[in-house]
Amino acid sequence: MLDLLIVYDVEGWAYHSRALALARHAPSDFRVRLAGFNRFDPAPAEQHAAALDGVLGITPPDVLFLLCRHEAAYVRQALRDRGWPTRLVASWNTGWPHHQQAFHDLLQQADRIIVNNQAFWEQVGRPARSHHISNGVELQTFRPTRPLETRSTRVLWCGSTWHRRIKGYDDYIVPLFQRLSAEGIACEARLTDPRDPGRLGPDEMSAWYNGGTVLVVASETEGTPNTALEAAACGCTVVSTRVGNMPELLRHGENGMLVERDIESLYRGVKQAIADFSDLAKQVQADIRAWDWVIRSKQFFQVFREAVVASPTLAAQDRRPDLCAELTVFVSTVGAVSFPDCLAHLERQDCRFRLRVIENVSPMSAAFQRMLDECETPYYIQVDEDMILKPWAVRALHHWIRSAPPDVALVAAWLWDVHLGLEIQAVKAYRHGIVRRYPYADIQSCEKDQLRRLHEDGYRHVLPAESDAHEYGAWTLGLHGSHYTPETIFERYSTLEQRRHHHPKHLAWFAPYAGEFLRRFQEDPSEVNLMAVLGVVAGRLTEGSLGGEKDFNLYARLPAFSEARAFHAAGRRASISVDGDD
Repeated sequence: MLDLLIVYDVEGWAYHSRALALARHAPSDFRVRLAGFNRFDPAPAEQHAAALDGVLGITPPDVLFLLCRHEAAYVRQALRDRGWPTRLVASWNTGWPHHQQAFHDLLQQADRIIVNNQAFWEQVGRPARSHHISNGVELQTFRPTRPLETRSTRVLWCGSTWHRRIKGYDDYIVPLFQRLSAEGIACEARLTDPRDPGRLGPDEMSAWYNGGTVLVVASETEGTPNTALEAAACGCTVVSTRVGNMPELLRHGENGMLVERDIESLYRGVKQAIADFSDLAKQVQADIRAWDWVIRSKQFFQVFREAVVASPTLAAQDRRPDLCAELTVFVSTVGAVSFPDCLAHLERQDCRFRLRVIENVSPMSAAFQRMLDECETPYYIQVDEDMILKPWAVRALHHWIRSAPPDVALVAAWLWDVHLGLEIQAVKAYRHGIVRRYPYADIQSCEKDQLRRLHEDGYRHVLPAESDAHEYGAWTLGLHGSHYTPETIFERYSTLEQRRHHHPKHLAWFAPYAGEFLRRFQEDPSEVNLMAVLGVVAGRLTEGSLGGEKDFNLYARLPAFSEARAFHAAGRRASISVDGDD
């Protein structure tokens, strides 16, 4: 199974429509994710960086298909910074002869380029690692709904306010339509603002095309005039300048009209298209079937497959920075289901470091102490097995602790807790020369106890910025709570609720979750959801304190856990019995 990330610019625009079409027709050996990213929005650079972090996520896709070529260098650098082996495939959507140098620059950034019109591809010499695949059209949406013989003559044009000069609206379409209108020929031009939320959607555009007979393209340059494909699929004949892939679709006088870019040529083309409308429209309807996204998408996915098996990639040529002399990453595990995924994400980090696994050491304070005792580098990072780190997390933590003032003993970063839906302070980097003098005690909240003693001696710790407390913030370095068993989720929320009962102000944020967990169980009565609810109940009813730190050897003897499992088993037996009676 190949992971494909398709990045478009703005939701509802042409690139987004293409991304949706590819996702809709993805073959079974691909998992497809879509994300919008537009660096040309007016925003500070750090916001763009945070937005791209959110787009890329925490797991390297096998292929990133970038529809907006202007972002290629920026995205490639982000992939290099993470050390990801992701293949970058870029889309080229400009017609010949424009921006030739930009095309060759793009070849330096992308592993593959898909050129959406043959004329440009031929003129630049069919370079290696480039492919010609024209855009498709969604024939399930854009199709004739009004019989050709019932349509009154109506000439259409549609284009963006952003590109009105290139598309010839003022210089060609306005005077052309004035001339046609003077002869009694109905004309309608739609000059649309791409950011207008009231612009017509695909179904509405299909209805609009079905009210016409001829669509005009008067552009100076195009990659693909998508309106022409859509109109042809809806039963219009097309009169177009020789731009983009119109010469690939239209055969002059057979299924449309290819004309020069002057008013007289456009006028004669439209008049001929009106006269021969029925024959031209029927033929272009037959020809456009080969452009269906059902068919055309197969070519795109073949390029994506070839990009993955090709070697070497541009990203693979970059060497990861070596931090082994300065940094150890310790992972504590008791065999939780999340451990393999945790380890896999550490292996994908964009730097090298020493990795040590603290296995089956309890209680937790003893595992932490092993890190203090066994660390041989100036800095170390403490990772729990339920933490899934982003590919740049280790490098970021190393940078933050290394660049901190000498009295800073540790820095902490956010993780996004998937189950709770909020940020938690979880992953930490330590200055070993300081913290090794402060051993852990076998008491509840042993880390807070150590921190208290550090502060008493004048040392500090640095916490993440509250303003960055969200899933895609710069200080949010991964996920927490994405893997649970009935046992681990019961233990977590039983412990948390018991602590909240003893420290209500400190843990007031957890109070509403009892109701939230109950709501989830009502919607999805799974064992994990039930154990979350019962864990909170057990924690609230448990008398006294847990005493020392967590000890996985004692999980099975958690107060009320065996009763909770028995309750669930009885419920399952009752459910099966009722189902059997039916």
